[in-house]
Formats: sequence, structure tokens, C-alpha cells
Amino acid sequence: MSDTRLNTSNYQEIDALQLQQTLEKFEVNLRQEAQKRQEQEIEHLYEQYVNLEVNPKMLEEFCRLLLSLFGKTLGEKVYFGFVHAKQVNYSILA
Repeated sequence: MSDTRLNTSNYQEIDALQLQQTLEKFEVNLRQEAQKRQEQEIEHLYEQYVNLEVNPKMLEEFCRLLLSLFGKTLGEKVYFGFVHAKQVNYSILA
């Protein structure tokens, strides 16, 4: 009887470990996919806004969009990267 309990306990531990490993792999894949989609969305927004004339209204709209999509930290990083790219582009053309 104790052998049966021991075997059942071992199987439960093995099942729990396998489940934990599966969940960890799933989490890693999910984070990678989210990162990939985030980068794609940032690239898409750059393409959409890069050719627009820079004015306060456009910058405000772009900033609000970035903050709503990506939150404060990443939104600000993308916004200032965009502004910097526009400044470099402008100085090259001037």
C-alpha cells in the first residue's frame, strides 16, 4: 500500500514539475511575442507620423497616442526618439 502511495506521490511531483516548466516556457514565449508586436507597432507609428508636418497639434496627438498605447516610460522614450529623429532629419535637409 505504501508503495502505491509513493508511486502516486512521485507521479504528482513529476506532473507538477512538468506543468511548471510548461508554464514558464509559455510565459517566455508570450513575453517575446508581446515585445515583437510592440516593436512592430512602434515602427508602424513612426512610418505613419514621419512624413507629417511637425506642429504642436501633431506632437500632442502623437504623444497622447504613445502614452495610451505604451505607458509613460516607453511612450516617452519613443516620443523623444521620434523628436530626435525629426531634428536630425531636419538638420540634414537644411
